[in-house]
Amino acid sequence: MSDRVKWVESNGTEILFCDYRGLKGDEHAEAIEAQENEILNHKSDFVRVVIDMYDSNMSDSSMQKADESQARIKDQGIQVALSVIGLGRIQRTLAQAFRKDIYFAKDFDDAKQWLVNN
Repeated sequence: MSDRVKWVESNGTEILFCDYRGLKGDEHAEAIEAQENEILNHKSDFVRVVIDMYDSNMSDSSMQKADESQARIKDQGIQVALSVIGLGRIQRTLAQAFRKDIYFAKDFDDAKQWLVNN
C-alpha cells in the first residue's frame, strides 16, 4: 500500500483515505493505482473513499488514468461513495457542475460524516 492511501475508521465504518495533497501533473499516477488496488482487493461491493486534493492539480493524463481506474472498479461491480476535500471554491463549483456523484466536503470531518451517513 502506498503511503498516500490508507484505511481509516470513523464510527465503526471503514473509509479509504487517499492523500493527493501537493501532487502536481502526472504525480497522481502512483496514488491512483494504489487507490484502485485497495478498492479491488477490499472484498466488498461498496467502498467509501475520501480524496484530499489540497494544493494538488491533475494533468489530463492523470484525469484519464483516474477515469479508467473508475471504469475498472465499476466493471467489477463495486460501488464507490466518494467525498473530495481540499478544492478551492472555484474548483469545487466547476467540479460540482460535472460530477453530481461526488460529495465535495468542507473538511475531513465533514467528508467522514457524510460517508458514514450515506
